[in-house]
Amino acid sequence: MTLYTAEWQDKETINIFSNGRSVGRIVFDTPGIVAFGDADVYADGQQFRVERNGSFYPLTQNGTEVFTAVFEPLWGNLQLRLDNSDTGYDIKGKWFKAGTRLTDSEDNDLVVVKSEPWLVQTMEIQIVDIDISDLMIVATLYHHVRASAAKVMHVVLG
Repeated sequence: MTLYTAEWQDKETINIFSNGRSVGRIVFDTPGIVAFGDADVYADGQQFRVERNGSFYPLTQNGTEVFTAVFEPLWGNLQLRLDNSDTGYDIKGKWFKAGTRLTDSEDNDLVVVKSEPWLVQTMEIQIVDIDISDLMIVATLYHHVRASAAKVMHVVLG
């Protein structure tokens, strides 16, 4: 298992590192209000874009869909789809286990993102599958941060 770290640079930017090497970056559009989710995502030396559309979170590059994360309210997870077809990958939490996980079709963990509740300056990213792309690692972190912010907003606002 490989460990990455993610750190907030300021109120809208998160940098992701592996052994001091930059792996990616997320820049949210609205400083301090990341629950709404629109952001530029950088991974594998390329720029991508996520813009929330209801329960859909399409990840695009130059206007072309890479994949779309679709929120499934019954289970509380995100199903990753390409051309409206299930890819078998999900981003979700698991009962009685900390963190947000990228899982495969067999429900095996590929990436696990963890942070301390209320103190999310630094986050730990466990890479279980060493063949996973930096883009999928950054996408998992993006959804972890967005979901964590939404939970905090729900608790604070009731």
